[in-house]
Formats: sequence, structure tokens, C-alpha cells
Amino acid sequence: MSKEIASDSGHYYTADGTPAYTVIGKNGKERNTNIKDARQLGLLPSVTEVMKVLPKPALIRWMNKQVLMAALTLTRNEGESDEAYIDRIMYDAEEHSRQASEKGTAIHGAIERRLLGFSVEPEYETLASSAIMALLDHIGTMALLDHIGTSEWLDFDPEKSFASPLGYGGKVDLHSKPLNFVCDFKTKEFTEETKQLVYDEQIIQLEAYRHGLGMPTARMINVFISTSVLGLVRVVEHEDKDGKYMDVFKACLAFWQVLKGYNQRREYVKQDSK
Repeated sequence: MSKEIASDSGHYYTADGTPAYTVIGKNGKERNTNIKDARQLGLLPSVTEVMKVLPKPALIRWMNKQVLMAALTLTRNEGESDEAYIDRIMYDAEEHSRQASEKGTAIHGAIERRLLGFSVEPEYETLASSAIMALLDHIGTMALLDHIGTSEWLDFDPEKSFASPLGYGGKVDLHSKPLNFVCDFKTKEFTEETKQLVYDEQIIQLEAYRHGLGMPTARMINVFISTSVLGLVRVVEHEDKDGKYMDVFKACLAFWQVLKGYNQRREYVKQDSK
């Protein structure tokens, strides 16, 4: 298992599930993989890349809130034009979004290191430990808390990447075939009073993950980690008895393939038929 810390965010995978997040450009420097590279190299889009075709009203609402907060807190400079003031507001809101994204990535990295038995930066120790403890408590395996990263932890597989025969790939935060669950950790601004944490796209993502791992009946679990209240964690388990969320993902995949003009699954079929 790779010990590299990498995020599955609009990335691509090889046919055997190996992450292909970057390529070497013509200038000899490493850069992010794009759709042109995917076509040339026969790569598969990640779950999150495919799901970009879905509207995300909760994210749009959060981004709009950042703009409004920036407008309320930034004082207009004397003589500043409307355009300059608006640009400054937008920059401030985008900076807050960037910082939130970076913090989320750092927390995910800390959780992964903790799951692999490595040390974690002191500033993220509480967040990582709280998230893992909440998950273990939820699935009834708290006894394993002191054995993370040891041979006793073999039933758990953190940061497992895969390639699906349907033509997509991905990497799952944590799963266990013996215990039959898949888990995705989410960082989010929320408090004890927050009523809604779960949105359809989170269930769709977990459905794609469990099918991609060949675990279509696995328990689907989200662990929400608050970036507003230190140590606040909520664990939510989802159901999809009629399979509608997987149907939605398949529709997204088909739409993405038409939109991008690229279907690697079809290319495999063509090659096999030769």
C-alpha cells in the first residue's frame, strides 16, 4: 500500500487502479493530469471528477455566504471604485475558501497518517483521533483503538485506490471487507446546532466507492469533522435499498463521457474485440 498522501479530487487512474494524478509535461516539469492526458494514456476519471457534472447547491450557498461575509467585514476605501471594491471582496472570499480547502486536506492527511500508525502534527492530533474514535465506536470496534497501524489492524485498509469495469476509478479513505464498510471523512464548518450535514452527492460518492471496490452491500459511512468546534464529530450511515444513488452515478458517468467525448470502457471493448 502506498504511504503517499494524495487527494482524490478531479484525478485520474490507470486501468489497474494506480493513481495518475500528475504527468511530466513537454517542458520536463511535473503538472496535474488533464483530460487530454487521460485520452492519450487510457486513464479513468475519478469519482469526484465524474461528479463535477452534478449541481452542488450546498457548496454554492456556502460560497455565496463567504462573499456576503467579506462584504460585511471589509471597509470600502475612500475613493475606491465599485469594480475595485468588488474585486477585493471576491478575493477575500476566495482566500477563505482556499484556506478551508487547505485545512481540509491537512486534516485528511493527518487522519491517513494516524490510520497507518504514523505520528500526527500536534495541531491535528485531536481532530484525527476524534474522527477515528467516533468511527470505531460506530462500528463497534473500539477495542482496536490501541492497535492502529499494527498487525491487529489488518481488517482495515486506508486510502485504497481502485479501477471499476464501468470505466471510473477512485480512492477510498477507509474500508474493510471483513467488516463490510466503506468510510469517507468530510471536514465541514458546523456546530452542535447544525441540522443538515448530509446531501445526496455524499451518498452517491460512497455508492460509487463501494461498487468500485466490489463491495455492493457494504455499509456506507460518513464521518463529519467540524472545523468550527474542536473535537466535534458526527458519524452518519446511509442506506440505498433501491439502488437509486448508484443509478444516479451511472447517469453522471454517462453524461461525463459524452460531455468529454471520452469513454475508456468503450475503448477496452474495442480492443478486446480485435
